[in-house]
Amino acid sequence: MNILTVPDDRLRQKAVEILRVNDVLRFQIEKMTELIGDHLGLAAPQVGLNLTLFITNLDAKKVYINPIIRAKLGLQVGTEGCLSIPGVYGTVTRAREVRISAWGLDGRYFETTIKGLEAAVVQHEYDHLQGILFTDKMKVISRENKNYLDP
Repeated sequence: MNILTVPDDRLRQKAVEILRVNDVLRFQIEKMTELIGDHLGLAAPQVGLNLTLFITNLDAKKVYINPIIRAKLGLQVGTEGCLSIPGVYGTVTRAREVRISAWGLDGRYFETTIKGLEAAVVQHEYDHLQGILFTDKMKVISRENKNYLDP
C-alpha cells in the first residue's frame, strides 16, 4: 500500500459507501494505520481505495467509516499540507467546528462535535472522499508555489 500523489486521477474520484466491514477491510485499515505514522490524517482514496473511510491521528488514531458532516459552525484559517501533494503548503479557510457522524471500526455508529485543529483535519480528509484536494480551497496567492502540480 502506497500513498498516491497528484496528478493521479484516483485522487479526484468520489469515494463509494462501504456496505460491510469484513476481514479484508480491517486488514486495509490496519495497513493505513501503519502508513499514517505521525501524520494527522489519511483517507482511503489516498492509498488507492475508493472507499468512504479515513483515519485521523491526533490524540489517538480514530477510524471514520461512511462519515457525514452534519453541520459546520464558524470559520478558522490555517496552513495545510497533504501527503498526496508533497512539499506544498497553503492557507485554507475551514469551519471552526463540525458535527460529524460515522461508523467506527468496532461497528458502532457515533456522532460527535469537534473543534479547532481536529475539525480542520476531519474536513481535509472528508474532502478527499469527495475528490477535493486542499489546493482547491487555497487562496490564489498561495497557489504560486512552483512545486504545485495542477491536477
